[in-house]
Amino acid sequence: MQNAAGHGSGVLPGLAQAWRLSEGEHPGLPTATALMTTLSPLASPAQHNALLTAELPLSVAHAGHHIAVDNGYLGAAGQLDLWPLAPVYVRDLAGRILHTGLLPNPVPPQGPLTPPSCVALSPAAAGFDLLEKVFMVHLRRLELVPVPGTPLAGEGKRFNRALYQAPQRYPYKMRVDSFYQDGFRLPQLTRLHVENAGADSAGGAANEFIARWHKRPIGQSYDEFYESNGGQGWYDKLFTRGCTVIPTVEAYNGWYQVTADYGMADVWPGRAVSGLHEVVGEEPASSPPGSILKVVEPGYATRHSIQPAKVIVSTGSGYTAPAAPRPLLPDLRLPHPRTGGQWGSTWLPTHPAHFVQPALHDWTAGGDFVQTSGPLWDPVHYVYTSTPAILRALRRPLAAPPYDAPYLADVPEAMQPRFHPVCGLTGYDTPNQRTGLERKRSYAAASPLANSALDHVALGREIAGIGYHPLPAALEYEMDPAAAPQLGPGRFGTCPPDMLERLAPVIASTVTPDEARRLAVGNTDPVWQVVTHPRLYPASSGDAGKDYPQLQRFAAGEPPLPELARQLPLYLPELSATELFQNLKRIFSNKSYLAVLDSTGVPGLKALLQPHREASLAWRRLRYRMWRKHPAYYAQLWATLQPLAEPAGATPPEQNSAIHAAILGQFSIQTLPPGPSKVKSTPINPLAENQTNNK
Repeated sequence: MQNAAGHGSGVLPGLAQAWRLSEGEHPGLPTATALMTTLSPLASPAQHNALLTAELPLSVAHAGHHIAVDNGYLGAAGQLDLWPLAPVYVRDLAGRILHTGLLPNPVPPQGPLTPPSCVALSPAAAGFDLLEKVFMVHLRRLELVPVPGTPLAGEGKRFNRALYQAPQRYPYKMRVDSFYQDGFRLPQLTRLHVENAGADSAGGAANEFIARWHKRPIGQSYDEFYESNGGQGWYDKLFTRGCTVIPTVEAYNGWYQVTADYGMADVWPGRAVSGLHEVVGEEPASSPPGSILKVVEPGYATRHSIQPAKVIVSTGSGYTAPAAPRPLLPDLRLPHPRTGGQWGSTWLPTHPAHFVQPALHDWTAGGDFVQTSGPLWDPVHYVYTSTPAILRALRRPLAAPPYDAPYLADVPEAMQPRFHPVCGLTGYDTPNQRTGLERKRSYAAASPLANSALDHVALGREIAGIGYHPLPAALEYEMDPAAAPQLGPGRFGTCPPDMLERLAPVIASTVTPDEARRLAVGNTDPVWQVVTHPRLYPASSGDAGKDYPQLQRFAAGEPPLPELARQLPLYLPELSATELFQNLKRIFSNKSYLAVLDSTGVPGLKALLQPHREASLAWRRLRYRMWRKHPAYYAQLWATLQPLAEPAGATPPEQNSAIHAAILGQFSIQTLPPGPSKVKSTPINPLAENQTNNK
């Protein structure tokens, strides 16, 4: 069986979540947690295959992300309609690599430990050696694909065409999509992982650790104690028994010493973390404030108790921060679903000094995984100097034994010890029909480049400066907001006045309509020629509000609903009654299917899976019922990032009609002549976000 990403077994250890929104699955369903808590992400390969065959919301962790898969706008562009929701792999404060587990929204426990769903990876696990040596990315590709898509739900002969307005305003079209810094560095937590061992085992290990510390020779330092007792080998044995020694000077949250050419010269010691370290003294030092200078007494953590380490830290009085301009800040009034923290806690790194503090990540109170502080990594909306290297590497996927992974590529050695800042864009991503045909022949279906017709043309000048690169309206929010409304803009509150002047602007592309037409070479199909015709691309005004009206939905004052509906390409594909009204009781009474569930080895799986399927099907039906019966209300919820729910009262018929007309106004009829000949009738209009076809 193929997984949700379109291919078989992966080479990285473990399973990932793959929520199929097109079938009604999403992390917010009340049945999701009960189902996923029974599953081990690191089961045997045979059990993995059985779980995938059972069609659970799972995938192999092929590119290192938990994902949501839909069948909306990107699907009509011939792409996998996929969004990364969270990383599968992270690093804890002690540097251990963890699988984040399969809970849909792992709410962090009280205190500084990782959620119980996290599992430590063994270095002996197949594929472990690839972590941080391969790129783990998807691509968000802004393709222009002039072919009929899926029928529009409830509209018979109307079809979605994946075209969007003014493509030259989106010069950055081949966008890296990944939670991993520079596409391969694991997100760093300030939490500590503890194995779920029994109280007796964990308590015995903790007692052994403290007893040895108290019996050490008088005056022996922490470093000497560590070495004399077997070093990491002993700590690892304590860890497997359920006792994690709290890292101090070796903690993975120290500040970097960054060279002028973005290399890493050294790392300052780790810094004290509330709940894990008790600061018993401060001393002047040349290291940053809070850096641990001396361990007075080490500490430990189990799932049952935490004994903080007693440390002496630097006051920072002798530390001189490297000179640097104040960094630009992301404008959190725009979509930044992977960013948490507060205004100013993350910034756009454009100078070596901007990388001194590490990028740190955590789960929100609701369980969403976000970056909380440090240099921002958001390659969907900003261009980095690492972007070209990632795209070049993806042209050479892993193909040598023992791996055959068209979705992974080696990280060049020159990239690994360096930091990669945000930069301006000096080239233009343009559609090329011939490139698309060549990639279709050359790349496996699992490759991020498969079926892409986008070429990058280096123009030797800055096309767009440093700033926020909007997405077309259908893609500006990462996924259907009905499944993740809690990550919408506005959750950060008002920007402090002293930060307003530091907000990164929305980019203004300098590519003109005529230049865009000249760059879109190799398009021989008449439909492609229409797509790249210059008169269809209005010139940029340089005004973000006019160039990117889709951003109005995130502004303080919402535009009128009919106008909003014209901006938003609300789209659901046609489904048959059979698909919307499945007989789940018949499916779950099928002996062959029950045998598949039994083969997973998960006790009680049917009792958990059947209500989850029922809830998923109910959510799927609700989605379509809202689209057909209450389009005004559906548009309002979609635009304002609200959960999907039936209207409290009857929607006024006149409002329904106006909104429905506005939505359908995005779709224009085009006639195909009989036979295999090319389209010769009414031209396609890319000024509309979606297009249609009439078979």
